[in-house]
Amino acid sequence: MKVILKKFVKGTGKAGEVVEVSEGFARNFLFSRNLAERATEGSISEQKHIAETNKKKNIENEKDALAKKERIENVSVNIKTTAGENGRLFGSITKNDIVDRLKAEHKIAIKKKDIVMENNIKSLGETKVKVKLYKKINATLKVNVSKEK
Repeated sequence: MKVILKKFVKGTGKAGEVVEVSEGFARNFLFSRNLAERATEGSISEQKHIAETNKKKNIENEKDALAKKERIENVSVNIKTTAGENGRLFGSITKNDIVDRLKAEHKIAIKKKDIVMENNIKSLGETKVKVKLYKKINATLKVNVSKEK
């Protein structure tokens, strides 16, 4: 029996795929858990249309991410804060600080969750921060932390 998977099913396939499965598996497992639907000519053509639309969206999102990557890698964020004698900050620079400063200085909007940092920045100087933009597209943002006068 041919079915169209609605969700990922381990050992069977990914969402949107048309797969051949046994009738018992389809009826007792896939249909009862709303993981698949019966594959008809209409549903197959609809699935192809959805797949084409998603492919176009992915290409467009990838182009946008590449453009944003170029913009991010050509700028740096400057943050001034209070620090002690040895260059250690009173507090730390967080993802929120970086997102706010990037938007204020360069009009580039990213989400806090897209910034990849092990720990907050706790010392003066330049730090390179990884920014996840889209699937396998990452940018490196330079964050300059200097002492307030």
